[in-house]
Amino acid sequence: MKKYRKEKDCLNCGTNVEDKFCPHCGQENIETKEPFFGFLIHGIAHYFHFDSKLKKSIVPLITKPGKLTNEYIAGKRASYIQPVNMYLFISLVFFLLFSIDSSSIKKETDPNGQSSTEKIVKDQKNNLLSSSKKTDVQIGLNDGFFDNADSGKNTVDMDMKTYVQKQHELSPDKRDSWLVQYFTKKAIQLREKYGDELQEKILETVQHQLPKMMFILMPLFALILSISFYRSKLYFIEHLIYTLHVHSFLFLLNIMIELISKLSEDIGNYAFGTGVMISIWYIYRSMRVVYQKGKTHILFKFFILGIFYVILLTLSFAAILAFSVATL
Repeated sequence: MKKYRKEKDCLNCGTNVEDKFCPHCGQENIETKEPFFGFLIHGIAHYFHFDSKLKKSIVPLITKPGKLTNEYIAGKRASYIQPVNMYLFISLVFFLLFSIDSSSIKKETDPNGQSSTEKIVKDQKNNLLSSSKKTDVQIGLNDGFFDNADSGKNTVDMDMKTYVQKQHELSPDKRDSWLVQYFTKKAIQLREKYGDELQEKILETVQHQLPKMMFILMPLFALILSISFYRSKLYFIEHLIYTLHVHSFLFLLNIMIELISKLSEDIGNYAFGTGVMISIWYIYRSMRVVYQKGKTHILFKFFILGIFYVILLTLSFAAILAFSVATL
C-alpha cells in the first residue's frame, strides 16, 4: 500500500497538492522513505505496467498494419507505448543482436587462417578490379584504400614522406586530386596505427554509428512522406509516428529472421526471402490504412518513396562510413 504524505507541497516543484498527484508536474505525493519491500514491489509494478503496454502495442503493430498509428493520431495513447520508446526498445535489441552476430563472424576463419570478413572483402575487391578498367587511382579495402596504377604499388604501403615525395615528383595534371590525397594520407595513418586490424576497427566504428544514422534517417523520410502526402492534412509529427511504427516492425521482423537463421541456415534463407515479401506487403498495407488512398495511388507512391528511401539509406551509410574513417 502506498503511503501518501500529509504535507501538501510537491517535493518536485513545490506546487500545492490537493489530491494524490501534483497538478503542475504530475509527481505522486507519496513518502520518499519507504521500506525495502515497498520499494521493490513499487519497481516491479512499474515494470509490469510497461510490460502490459508493450504487449498491447506489439500485437497490433504486427497483425494490423497502420492501426497503431491511427490509434495514436486519434488520441488513444494511454494504452500503448510511446512510438519513440517502442522504437528505442526494439532497435536496441536489434542492434545488440546484430553486434553479437558480427562479432561471431569476425572469429570465423577458413582453412588458410584467413578470417571470413577478410576473405569476403578480398573477393569483392578482386571482382571489382577484374570487371572495371584501371584508372590512375583505384579503391580497395584488403590491402588499403588506394592503389597507384602507374607504379603498380599500393600507396598505403608507403610511409607518409614517400607518398608526398612521389606526388611532388609527378606533374600537376598527374597528381592525385585533393580528395584522393586526403583519403590516401588518412589510409596510411590508419594502416600505421592499426595494421591488420584496420578493417575490423572500421566495421566496429560503423556499427556504433548505425543507430544514430537510423535516428537521423527517419525524420528525413518523414519529411518526404509529408511532402508526398501533403493532401492528407496530417502534421509532420504524425508522419514521423508512422515512420517510427514501420521501422519498429521492420526491426522486429529482422530479429525474428535472425533468430530463425541461427536454428538452420537453409530455413534462414527461406525466412529472408519471406521477410522481404512481408515487409513490402506490410508497408503497402499500412500506407493504405494510414493515408486512406486507393490501390493505384498507394502503389505509385510506394514505388517513388522506395527509390527515395534507398537513396537516403545509401547516402546516410556513405556519410557514416566517411565519418567513421575520418574520426578513427
